[in-house]
Amino acid sequence: GFFTCDMQKLRSAVLGMPWVADVSIRRIWPDRLNMRVVERLPLGRWGDDALVSTDAQVFQPRDLGEYANLVSLGGPAGSAPRVVAFFQAALPAARSRGLEISAIELDQRRHWWLHFAEGLTVSLGREARDARLSQFLRVYPQLVADPQRRPERVDMRYTHGFAVRWRDAQVEPAAVKNPQEKV
Repeated sequence: GFFTCDMQKLRSAVLGMPWVADVSIRRIWPDRLNMRVVERLPLGRWGDDALVSTDAQVFQPRDLGEYANLVSLGGPAGSAPRVVAFFQAALPAARSRGLEISAIELDQRRHWWLHFAEGLTVSLGREARDARLSQFLRVYPQLVADPQRRPERVDMRYTHGFAVRWRDAQVEPAAVKNPQEKV
């Protein structure tokens, strides 16, 4: 009933729902409850079966559904605030270079990895992450200047430079002709 309803228990039950970020409940005389629910806003996927919100809270809905195509973020337990903060800082800088981040990972050794939609992976290491990202974004236009050569992986962990692994040159099957073939 109106007077016997355990408001704290009700609030805890509502907060236990995956999509609920916050809830406030109050009694309205003579016989109503007013509930204000704040929904979590998903920023990206966390691991294989969870989402992470814009305020770095990891939650697990029953179905990822339409959110399965969000950026993939990941890291050790308790690292969501660091990963989300880095993603939010790196996103505008990457977009300014025409790069779309598809994943950011902080591995168990605290090594940062950036994956871009074009198939490019960048290793930033454990230290000086922001400086290394800035250096990568500064040299990126030169790395893609030649349309015949595309970087596959860039390792920014070196003190005075970086290493690049280039994609294999693609040979188009239609371009290779059989010398026995009559024209």
